Amino acid sequence: MDEPSELAQIMRDLHEEGLQRKASLEKGELYSGSVDNLLKMIAAAPTEPHMKGPAFEPHALAFNASYGAIQSASTVSEQIDAHNNLVKSCVACHTNFCQGPISRIELLYVN
Repeated sequence: MDEPSELAQIMRDLHEEGLQRKASLEKGELYSGSVDNLLKMIAAAPTEPHMKGPAFEPHALAFNASYGAIQSASTVSEQIDAHNNLVKSCVACHTNFCQGPISRIELLYVN
């Protein structure tokens, strides 16, 4: 089996963390984990070159801002709002690049 690209692995790590955060938030608990390689996203190599273009960096920067809001949230309600904004930013980027995982990403929303 082929190894995933650097960007694909970061996305998989983020998805796994998103599932864990969603589970914590749905139990009414703040989530305190983080993804170590998050900041590498902008420079990470994609699976295919067309999966990243000039619009990718602004999306990645918006993602990083949303991620920061999750980390600084002091209540479950604030963290749910920040988490859902993060999911929204993921969907927005994937609408432009690599649409395949959008249905999986949308499952991360916390109601």
